[in-house]
Amino acid sequence: MKYKFIGIILILIIIIILVIVIGTNYYYGKKFHSDSSNNKVYYFSFYLPNSKLINKCVTCLLKYGTKLNPNKNFNNAKGIKLNYNGIKKYIPELIYFYMNNIFLKTIEDVINIKLNFAPVSEQYRLFLRLYLDGDFLDYHYDNNFTIGKRFTAVIPILANDENTAEFQVKNKDGNTIYKIPISEGVLYNGSKIYHSITKQSKNGIRLAVIIPLYEKYKISAYGQIRKKIRDITYKKLTL
Repeated sequence: MKYKFIGIILILIIIIILVIVIGTNYYYGKKFHSDSSNNKVYYFSFYLPNSKLINKCVTCLLKYGTKLNPNKNFNNAKGIKLNYNGIKKYIPELIYFYMNNIFLKTIEDVINIKLNFAPVSEQYRLFLRLYLDGDFLDYHYDNNFTIGKRFTAVIPILANDENTAEFQVKNKDGNTIYKIPISEGVLYNGSKIYHSITKQSKNGIRLAVIIPLYEKYKISAYGQIRKKIRDITYKKLTL
Protein backbone atom coordinates (compact mmCIF):
# COMPACT_ATOMS: atom_id res chain seq x y z
CA MET A 1 0.00 0.00 0.00
CA LYS A 2 2.84 2.34 0.92
CA TYR A 3 4.68 1.74 -2.38
CA LYS A 4 1.46 2.22 -4.35
CA PHE A 5 0.95 5.62 -2.70
CA ILE A 6 4.55 6.63 -3.48
CA GLY A 7 4.05 5.53 -7.09
CA ILE A 8 0.93 7.70 -7.44
CA ILE A 9 2.76 10.70 -5.99
CA LEU A 10 5.66 10.22 -8.44
CA ILE A 11 3.25 10.02 -11.38
CA LEU A 12 1.54 13.24 -10.26
CA ILE A 13 4.91 14.99 -9.96
CA ILE A 14 5.89 13.87 -13.48
CA ILE A 15 2.56 15.10 -14.88
CA ILE A 16 2.99 18.49 -13.18
CA ILE A 17 6.52 18.82 -14.57
CA LEU A 18 5.34 17.97 -18.09
CA VAL A 19 2.50 20.51 -17.87
CA ILE A 20 4.93 23.21 -16.73
CA VAL A 21 7.42 22.43 -19.51
CA ILE A 22 4.75 22.26 -22.22
CA GLY A 23 3.31 25.53 -20.94
CA THR A 24 6.75 27.13 -21.07
CA ASN A 25 7.35 25.94 -24.64
CA TYR A 26 3.95 26.68 -26.10
CA TYR A 27 2.41 29.62 -24.31
CA TYR A 28 5.64 31.58 -24.02
CA GLY A 29 5.97 31.27 -27.77
CA LYS A 30 2.40 32.43 -28.43
CA LYS A 31 2.25 35.52 -26.22
CA PHE A 32 3.67 38.87 -27.31
CA HIS A 33 5.97 39.57 -24.39
CA SER A 34 8.61 42.03 -25.55
CA ASP A 35 9.28 44.99 -27.79
CA SER A 36 10.87 43.63 -30.95
CA SER A 37 11.52 47.03 -32.51
CA ASN A 38 15.24 46.87 -31.70
CA ASN A 39 15.70 43.42 -33.23
CA LYS A 40 16.59 43.88 -36.86
CA VAL A 41 15.45 41.80 -39.82
CA TYR A 42 18.37 41.37 -42.25
CA TYR A 43 18.02 40.79 -45.99
CA PHE A 44 20.57 38.70 -47.87
CA SER A 45 21.01 37.25 -51.37
CA PHE A 46 21.88 33.69 -52.26
CA TYR A 47 21.79 31.37 -55.26
CA LEU A 48 18.39 30.08 -56.35
CA PRO A 49 17.96 26.32 -56.91
CA ASN A 50 17.15 25.33 -60.48
CA SER A 51 13.54 24.74 -61.52
CA LYS A 52 13.97 20.95 -61.50
CA LEU A 53 15.00 20.96 -57.84
CA ILE A 54 12.24 23.40 -56.88
CA ASN A 55 9.61 21.27 -58.61
CA LYS A 56 10.98 18.20 -56.84
CA CYS A 57 10.57 20.00 -53.51
CA VAL A 58 6.92 20.77 -54.26
CA THR A 59 6.24 17.19 -55.37
CA CYS A 60 7.84 15.70 -52.25
CA LEU A 61 6.02 18.09 -49.94
CA LEU A 62 2.67 17.17 -51.48
CA LYS A 63 3.48 13.45 -51.29
CA TYR A 64 5.49 13.08 -48.06
CA GLY A 65 5.06 16.32 -46.12
CA THR A 66 3.22 16.78 -42.83
CA LYS A 67 -0.11 18.52 -43.36
CA LEU A 68 -0.64 21.10 -40.64
CA ASN A 69 -4.26 20.93 -39.51
CA PRO A 70 -5.57 24.11 -37.79
CA ASN A 71 -8.31 22.05 -36.13
CA LYS A 72 -5.62 20.15 -34.23
CA ASN A 73 -3.31 23.06 -33.34
CA PHE A 74 -5.74 25.68 -32.00
CA ASN A 75 -5.83 27.45 -35.37
CA ASN A 76 -2.13 28.33 -35.22
CA ALA A 77 -0.91 26.87 -38.52
CA LYS A 78 -2.09 25.50 -41.86
CA GLY A 79 0.15 24.31 -44.66
CA ILE A 80 2.58 21.51 -45.47
CA LYS A 81 5.97 20.97 -43.84
CA LEU A 82 8.87 18.61 -44.55
CA ASN A 83 11.61 18.36 -41.93
CA TYR A 84 15.31 17.56 -42.26
CA ASN A 85 14.87 13.79 -42.05
CA GLY A 86 12.36 13.83 -44.91
CA ILE A 87 14.55 16.13 -46.99
CA LYS A 88 17.57 13.90 -46.36
CA LYS A 89 15.58 10.91 -47.59
CA TYR A 90 13.82 12.43 -50.60
CA ILE A 91 15.68 15.65 -51.57
CA PRO A 92 19.31 15.28 -50.36
CA GLU A 93 20.57 17.64 -53.06
CA LEU A 94 18.76 20.51 -51.31
CA ILE A 95 20.90 19.90 -48.21
CA TYR A 96 24.12 20.14 -50.23
CA PHE A 97 22.83 23.29 -51.93
CA TYR A 98 22.34 25.25 -48.68
CA MET A 99 24.27 23.56 -45.90
CA ASN A 100 27.78 24.58 -46.84
CA ASN A 101 30.48 27.13 -46.01
CA ILE A 102 29.40 29.45 -48.84
CA PHE A 103 26.00 29.91 -47.22
CA LEU A 104 27.51 30.41 -43.76
CA LYS A 105 29.94 33.00 -45.13
CA THR A 106 27.04 34.84 -46.81
CA ILE A 107 25.23 35.04 -43.48
CA GLU A 108 28.35 36.07 -41.57
CA ASP A 109 28.98 38.93 -44.00
CA VAL A 110 25.43 40.21 -43.43
CA ILE A 111 25.22 40.01 -39.64
CA ASN A 112 28.91 40.09 -38.69
CA ILE A 113 28.45 37.09 -36.38
CA LYS A 114 29.80 33.61 -37.03
CA LEU A 115 26.88 31.19 -36.98
CA ASN A 116 26.64 27.44 -37.51
CA PHE A 117 24.09 24.85 -38.54
CA ALA A 118 22.46 22.55 -36.00
CA PRO A 119 23.89 19.01 -35.74
CA VAL A 120 22.43 16.28 -37.94
CA SER A 121 20.44 14.94 -34.98
CA GLU A 122 18.19 18.03 -35.05
CA GLN A 123 15.12 17.23 -37.16
CA TYR A 124 14.56 20.93 -37.89
CA ARG A 125 18.14 21.51 -39.00
CA LEU A 126 16.66 22.55 -42.35
CA PHE A 127 13.02 22.27 -43.37
CA LEU A 128 10.50 23.31 -46.01
CA ARG A 129 7.12 25.00 -45.75
CA LEU A 130 4.58 25.12 -48.58
CA TYR A 131 1.70 27.63 -48.44
CA LEU A 132 -1.32 26.99 -50.67
CA ASP A 133 -4.96 28.15 -50.54
CA GLY A 134 -5.76 29.48 -47.04
CA ASP A 135 -2.45 28.40 -45.47
CA PHE A 136 -0.85 30.56 -42.78
CA LEU A 137 1.39 30.58 -39.71
CA ASP A 138 0.15 32.54 -36.69
CA TYR A 139 2.31 34.87 -34.60
CA HIS A 140 4.90 33.11 -32.45
CA TYR A 141 8.45 33.13 -31.13
CA ASP A 142 10.91 30.43 -32.20
CA ASN A 143 12.17 28.03 -29.56
CA ASN A 144 15.82 28.35 -28.61
CA PHE A 145 17.07 25.52 -26.42
CA THR A 146 20.74 26.47 -26.68
CA ILE A 147 22.85 28.69 -24.43
CA GLY A 148 23.73 31.02 -27.34
CA LYS A 149 21.71 33.09 -29.81
CA ARG A 150 19.53 31.38 -32.42
CA PHE A 151 18.76 33.05 -35.74
CA THR A 152 16.41 31.89 -38.48
CA ALA A 153 16.98 32.21 -42.22
CA VAL A 154 13.81 32.17 -44.34
CA ILE A 155 14.37 31.83 -48.09
CA PRO A 156 11.38 31.75 -50.49
CA ILE A 157 12.33 29.75 -53.57
CA LEU A 158 8.94 29.78 -55.27
CA ALA A 159 6.08 32.31 -55.25
CA ASN A 160 3.57 33.17 -57.96
CA ASP A 161 1.90 36.50 -58.70
CA GLU A 162 -1.13 35.59 -56.55
CA ASN A 163 0.97 34.88 -53.46
CA THR A 164 -0.18 36.67 -50.29
CA ALA A 165 1.75 34.55 -47.76
CA GLU A 166 4.32 37.07 -46.51
CA PHE A 167 6.71 37.30 -43.56
CA GLN A 168 5.26 39.64 -40.92
CA VAL A 169 6.68 41.06 -37.68
CA LYS A 170 4.82 42.63 -34.77
CA ASN A 171 6.20 45.15 -32.27
CA LYS A 172 4.72 47.82 -30.01
CA ASP A 173 4.10 50.08 -33.01
CA GLY A 174 2.09 47.48 -34.97
CA ASN A 175 2.70 45.01 -37.79
CA THR A 176 5.29 45.19 -40.56
CA ILE A 177 5.27 42.97 -43.64
CA TYR A 178 8.66 42.08 -45.15
CA LYS A 179 8.19 41.01 -48.76
CA ILE A 180 11.08 38.75 -49.70
CA PRO A 181 12.00 38.60 -53.40
CA ILE A 182 12.88 35.25 -54.92
CA SER A 183 16.66 34.62 -54.69
CA GLU A 184 16.75 36.65 -51.47
CA GLY A 185 16.09 35.74 -47.83
CA VAL A 186 15.68 37.27 -44.41
CA LEU A 187 17.60 36.55 -41.24
CA TYR A 188 16.23 37.36 -37.80
CA ASN A 189 16.41 36.36 -34.15
CA GLY A 190 13.16 34.42 -33.93
CA SER A 191 13.41 34.06 -30.17
CA LYS A 192 13.13 37.84 -29.82
CA ILE A 193 11.01 38.83 -32.83
CA TYR A 194 7.28 38.05 -32.80
CA HIS A 195 6.55 36.89 -36.35
CA SER A 196 4.02 35.16 -38.59
CA ILE A 197 3.18 34.30 -42.19
CA THR A 198 0.05 35.96 -43.54
CA LYS A 199 -2.79 33.93 -45.08
CA GLN A 200 -2.35 32.58 -48.59
CA SER A 201 -4.79 33.51 -51.38
CA LYS A 202 -6.93 30.96 -53.21
CA ASN A 203 -4.59 30.73 -56.22
CA GLY A 204 -1.37 31.60 -54.42
CA ILE A 205 1.67 29.42 -53.87
CA ARG A 206 4.76 30.01 -51.75
CA LEU A 207 7.57 27.58 -50.99
CA ALA A 208 10.20 28.53 -48.42
CA VAL A 209 13.40 26.99 -47.09
CA ILE A 210 13.93 27.58 -43.36
CA ILE A 211 17.35 27.19 -41.75
CA PRO A 212 17.98 27.75 -38.01
CA LEU A 213 21.50 29.06 -37.31
CA TYR A 214 23.25 29.04 -33.95
CA GLU A 215 25.90 31.10 -32.25
CA LYS A 216 26.71 28.18 -29.95
CA TYR A 217 24.84 24.90 -30.18
CA LYS A 218 25.11 23.71 -26.59
CA ILE A 219 21.97 22.60 -24.77
CA SER A 220 21.50 22.38 -21.01
CA ALA A 221 19.68 19.46 -19.35
CA TYR A 222 16.57 21.62 -19.02
CA GLY A 223 16.88 22.58 -22.68
CA GLN A 224 17.05 18.90 -23.66
CA ILE A 225 13.80 18.23 -21.82
CA ARG A 226 12.10 21.20 -23.48
CA LYS A 227 13.39 20.06 -26.88
CA LYS A 228 11.91 16.57 -26.42
CA ILE A 229 8.61 18.07 -25.34
CA ARG A 230 8.67 20.33 -28.41
CA ASP A 231 9.06 17.33 -30.70
CA ILE A 232 6.09 15.60 -29.07
CA THR A 233 3.97 18.76 -29.08
CA TYR A 234 4.70 19.57 -32.75
CA LYS A 235 3.83 16.03 -33.78
CA LYS A 236 0.58 15.88 -31.82
CA LEU A 237 -0.59 19.40 -32.72
CA THR A 238 0.75 19.32 -36.32
CA LEU A 239 2.78 22.52 -35.92
